[in-house]
Amino acid sequence: MVVSDGKRHVLLPPFPPLPKAGPADPFEPTPEAWAHNGSGVKVDPKSGTITYMIPKPGLKGIVKPGAVIFEGGVRTSGIVLGTAYAFKQGCPPASYPVRGVYSHHNERLTLTGPGPKRDGCEVVAYSWDSPHAKLVFEYVVGD
Repeated sequence: MVVSDGKRHVLLPPFPPLPKAGPADPFEPTPEAWAHNGSGVKVDPKSGTITYMIPKPGLKGIVKPGAVIFEGGVRTSGIVLGTAYAFKQGCPPASYPVRGVYSHHNERLTLTGPGPKRDGCEVVAYSWDSPHAKLVFEYVVGD
């Protein structure tokens, strides 16, 4: 897959196959009760977005509450496909494709995709070795 930012083309590495989705689960997690890498996030299946609610202190000045981390198809069971955004101080968010499977057994959503590698603010490559290649969102409030 080739991604173009209007100036140049960057080749994306291929995705490995996804595991098969499990059966539908009637569990509906609360959108606001999620965590990602020390930040509080909102997972909203209706709008298909994941946004920062309370960014961790290390993201001060980089990410504001309401910033979109993911947009696409978010379901509480099955395959999830969409676009994630990587943030860097002083740069616009870098978009990249991700996909994953929601685990209804432990209320976890893991998204993977070749994350952006930058030279300054410019995305110069996409790699599975990027720190953005795996995003884990965990439901933190349960019954």
